Amino acid sequence: MKKKILALVLCLVLTAGLAVGCNGKGSEEVKDTGEKTTDAALDDSNDQDAADATASGEWDPSDESNITLAGDVETKYGPLPEDAVTEGMTFGAVFPEASNEYWKTVAKGIEDFCSERGIKTDIQFALTTEDQSGQLAAAETLEKKDLDAYIFAPMTADLFTNLTNQLKENKKPVINAYFTPMENADVFVGAMDSQIAELAAQYTIDVLDGKGKVAMAMAAVSSRTNQIRCGLYKEYIEANSEIEVVAEMPAEWVPETAMQMTEDLLTTIPDVDLIWCANDNLALGVMEGLRSRDALGKTKVLSMDATTSAINAVAEGELFGTYSTDPYFTGRMCAEICLRKIAGQEIDRVIACPVELVDASNVDKYLK
Repeated sequence: MKKKILALVLCLVLTAGLAVGCNGKGSEEVKDTGEKTTDAALDDSNDQDAADATASGEWDPSDESNITLAGDVETKYGPLPEDAVTEGMTFGAVFPEASNEYWKTVAKGIEDFCSERGIKTDIQFALTTEDQSGQLAAAETLEKKDLDAYIFAPMTADLFTNLTNQLKENKKPVINAYFTPMENADVFVGAMDSQIAELAAQYTIDVLDGKGKVAMAMAAVSSRTNQIRCGLYKEYIEANSEIEVVAEMPAEWVPETAMQMTEDLLTTIPDVDLIWCANDNLALGVMEGLRSRDALGKTKVLSMDATTSAINAVAEGELFGTYSTDPYFTGRMCAEICLRKIAGQEIDRVIACPVELVDASNVDKYLK
């Protein structure tokens, strides 16, 4: 656990190069939040985590030994190879449902980066977060178009395995923009869900002084995402505090379900101190459930993604905090890595994007 927290601290510390990468509409500058850790310490931590991952038979981006912080990309790989852009170049992407603000913002980052360089985009969305067949069909359609690079956010780890193998045989870069461990992608670009879960758990411990009752509003229970965002949160809480996890609410990404389950929870356990939510949409449902039981503000709510609605809720004092993973910057970085791969650069397997907690102390920056 401590090794992953160490890696997260590094993700939070942005170099000057990040400001260059973020230079575009809708970007937010994230300031340094702590002392830098030596490269040797990072290497030792990642080497051990990679060994642990190999032993378990699972690959996790945060267990990868070859990690570059997003803010260090230009320093490590040099200036962006603008001369690699060719006439008619097109980048394709496939994401979960279009109604999700996070994925819309990632798409906007890709579109803006590409538009600035005369690169076309073809971005597709599944109908819902459970529409695996629709997401695969969209990806297969893009593959038939023979585009120049592909950015995927797979709902499951193996959904695009065969397709990605085919694309790589055809020398097409494949970027994974989601924490679902898409092992055969060339590069993972994004924030580390495992580190956010552990950071949120430590923050919970600090806020509650290591005692009290917490609940979780979970994603799809069997999903890898839920196992990381909620499973690791619970594991860290139980290993490092006297806090009791009193409820695991299987909301399955549905805010209305989270609302109803929160109402039911408070009927039986009215003194819950904090509820951790797998994303902001679930947090909005949880807050409505608390409101209906006159408990909003009494029970703290913590989540991740920093969507517009969540940031407004933080500003209004209803949401205790949300972790920003800067989806606009992530989208731009995905497109940048595509271009660097096309130019023939050998990029580390993981590009770790920055994370920042948005709470009452800094929400004004995000409102702007």
